[in-house]
Amino acid sequence: MKRPYPWKCHTCRERQVFPVTVDYVTELEHDGRVYSVTVNNLEILRCRACGAQVLPDEAHARLAEELRHQAGLLQPGEIAAKRELLRLSQKDFAHLLGVAPATVCRWEGGGQIQQRVMNDLMNAFFDLPELRAYLRGLRGLCSEAPDAVAPTVHADNPPTPGPVPAAGPPGEVEAGS
Repeated sequence: MKRPYPWKCHTCRERQVFPVTVDYVTELEHDGRVYSVTVNNLEILRCRACGAQVLPDEAHARLAEELRHQAGLLQPGEIAAKRELLRLSQKDFAHLLGVAPATVCRWEGGGQIQQRVMNDLMNAFFDLPELRAYLRGLRGLCSEAPDAVAPTVHADNPPTPGPVPAAGPPGEVEAGS
């Protein structure tokens, strides 16, 4: 339960802090870039005596969400949903990406904003079965996972010729053609 207002101001020490709803505009830095972030109808706390402002946790969460949007980063729910579609635990996903499980937990919980390079790696991981297979092999995880694919063929390791699939009877058309 929240304590009743007014609260005591940490700046002027007056009991004049009340919630207000504002259109909040600020600049936030992430990964070496500055983003202009605007969040409409943001509830903050403001001292009526000195004007000092305090951002509650909910305000910080909304600002982080808008920063991710401005920076073109995956949102926490998107990371979790895409990981779950691949039937990966946070622990296995973290191992494949080369980060700690607690890091994935913070990304998915909204407690930490991922760096752009990790965001790019996650997007590639989610989009490219070949990358998932490569990382499974690199990290020593079972390659029999549902989305595993054959390893990429390199010029110095050409494939051995295999049987060619037989075509259907002449004149037969595949469904949907």
